[in-house]
Amino acid sequence: MEQSRQCMLCPRRCGAERKIQNGFCGGGSLPKVARAALHFWEEPVISGEEGSGTVFFSGCPLQCVFCQNHDISSGNFGQEISIERLAEIFLELQEQGANNINLVTGTHYVPQIIAALDLVRGKLQIPVVYNSSGYETLETLRILEGYVDIYLPDLKYLDSKRSLRYSNAADYPQTATAAILEMFRQVGAVQYDERGMLKKGLIVRHMVMPGGVEDSVNILRWVAENLPLDDILISIMSQYTPFHRSADFPEIHRRLTEKEYDAVLDALDELDIENGFCQELSSASEEYTPSFRLEGVLKKEGIPVKATIQQVIDRFIDEYCEKMGWQRIWQPVLVGIADAENPGFAELRKLVIEDHQLPHEALPSAKTVISYFLPFIPEVPNSNIGEVMPSEPWAKAYEYTNKMAADLNIHLIEWVKDQGYEAANPAAAMLGEPYLRSRWSQRHVARLAGLGTFGVNNMLITEKGCCGRAYSVVTSLPLTADEAMQEEACLYKRNRSCLLCVKRCPIGALTVEGFDRLKCHLHLESNGEKTSNGATVCGKCLVGMPCSFKRP
Repeated sequence: MEQSRQCMLCPRRCGAERKIQNGFCGGGSLPKVARAALHFWEEPVISGEEGSGTVFFSGCPLQCVFCQNHDISSGNFGQEISIERLAEIFLELQEQGANNINLVTGTHYVPQIIAALDLVRGKLQIPVVYNSSGYETLETLRILEGYVDIYLPDLKYLDSKRSLRYSNAADYPQTATAAILEMFRQVGAVQYDERGMLKKGLIVRHMVMPGGVEDSVNILRWVAENLPLDDILISIMSQYTPFHRSADFPEIHRRLTEKEYDAVLDALDELDIENGFCQELSSASEEYTPSFRLEGVLKKEGIPVKATIQQVIDRFIDEYCEKMGWQRIWQPVLVGIADAENPGFAELRKLVIEDHQLPHEALPSAKTVISYFLPFIPEVPNSNIGEVMPSEPWAKAYEYTNKMAADLNIHLIEWVKDQGYEAANPAAAMLGEPYLRSRWSQRHVARLAGLGTFGVNNMLITEKGCCGRAYSVVTSLPLTADEAMQEEACLYKRNRSCLLCVKRCPIGALTVEGFDRLKCHLHLESNGEKTSNGATVCGKCLVGMPCSFKRP
């Protein structure tokens, strides 16, 4: 079906023209997915032993302050894919033995979901589950009729003050209750297959929140008064965990108490609601929040995913800095891709060192090399202008970057493995005298991956300048390689108009004729004895230059 120009799919009715701008939900014109994998933590009649084939869509129309999946709901992490790829994912999950296709928070992509389901009509033999916050318009639900077998909505609030405070949606109670009645009208009474797995019907979910017992009891009462209890299932959840922005709301920045949960379970008994599920109070754990690293999203045959890799890296850096209590000192990452068969790798045995490692030596199945450059924020290089000794922020930046990048490479390798491919970390340690070179030159690899060209200072000049650090992993992931840049970025190499890097070298190791590597090395070692963290750095030939933060 064709999506109208002004989006009215959810109750926000933001009117965004999603071909040119994202909606309130964060969605654009293509479906954005953060995870597509078997999931074992849904209700038993949904997950079973084989797992539910969950497709987690990025973005969300509701935006609850306590969202457990906030990385994708408000952070909008994910990969945009084609409708054809979404259809393929449905079939891939079916092939993996999924009991159903579980569409998690798909409201804002309903037209795309319907188009994908149309493509697999006759091939998809398992039920389709619509897993929703309950915040739905009747118009959108009605176009889903006939496509959805099982509705799995939340009923979060009946108190509009609470829904306004925690979800900025005062209309949630009347909107969600009307939506649930429409869902039941479409699918009717629950039906099971011969294994006891649900194949049709409605499960109403409710997560009990701290301080929300009265609202929870009213929700149960509404269910008992408005739905046939023998024909539906209800799922009471105790897994509330303080997440996202809950710290801004002290009354919900805690776990649920046993007394609170027991009060809701007592109401369940009093209302004779017997069909359904109740979590144990111990279910309040972060382990119920799945990882979001694009599992199952990327097509096995290979698609351009450089923007996704950039997201994976930048998201890791943000989380790492938060965990370590660091200020983020890096601008958004630059990513380049080199073909493992690029003859330039063999040339590095002439340019760098005769036994420079080849991609296939690091990983026999290598197809590509992912190179990334972490540009420092301007405050760090600017602190290093002048004086002979490196500044404290500059020395610490190298220490922090090397520490963080070691863990980042491991994370990136694991992410690649989650996509079903192999990855390896090339040995890149600097060889001692007399070589003073690496068997895996990160700067030269970055050049082959199209990230920049070299200046007179022997540093790579990227689109964000030369003040930063390069790292890489070798992978069997088939990616579209970038072309190496041909145009010189160095002003001296281009038109002889700049030699600031030579003039700024405090020991004269850098000249137009060449670079005295040993002299520079000894200076760095000397600095390492004097810096507070032992960092063997200098950087005077990088800072305060026309190429420090851009390609001049």
